[in-house]
Parts: sequence; C-alpha cells; structure tokens
Amino acid sequence: MVKPLRPMGLLVWGAGMIMSLAAGTALADTARPVIYQCPPNQVLTAVFQSPPGEPTKVQLTLPDQRTLTLPQTPSGSGAKYSDGTFTFWSKGNTALLEQGDRVLYQDCVTFPER
Repeated sequence: MVKPLRPMGLLVWGAGMIMSLAAGTALADTARPVIYQCPPNQVLTAVFQSPPGEPTKVQLTLPDQRTLTLPQTPSGSGAKYSDGTFTFWSKGNTALLEQGDRVLYQDCVTFPER
C-alpha cells in the first residue's frame, strides 16, 4: 500500500523537485549538442535549450546545414518539438523529423558517448 506524503514529506519532495528543475535548466543552457546518425548516412544535430522564463526548445541543424528552432509541445511519450510545420520527436536515443505529413529523417540514433 502506498502511503500518502505527510506535509513535511511533501515540502521536502517539492523542494527537491524545484532544485532538480533549476539544475536541469542550468545544464540545458550549457548543453552540448546531441548528434544523431540518420540513414542512409545523414547527421542531424540537436541542442536542447531551457532558457529561464521561456518554454523549452530544440535547435536543429539539418544535414543541408539549415537551422530550425522548435518549441516543445505536449507529447504522450518521449519529447516533441514543433512549430506547426516541422516536428521533431525524440525518445531515448532515437529521433525523427517530419515536415507536415512527410518524414524527412527517421530511425536516427545518437552517436555513442566518447
């Protein structure tokens, strides 16, 4: 049986969550790019950003060197970023990019850490 949190437990939990979010924001502002390898031999780069007071967004650099900045939108699973035209989905170490109903890049996988 799961016990409900007592007021002090809830306070400690809430403080921990705030500290985690604050730390995540600081880390996201200085995040390194995430590099995805997409078939057949394309590279897609994503930089996830959480500027203070602004929605989370991703800046993508496409294989043709175009750059897109997409705001995060609600997703049932994984992370979804969309401006209404382009949609970038990521879950775990995989990602895909769509333009409207057309898939531009799919089965993209992050490069292993070096």
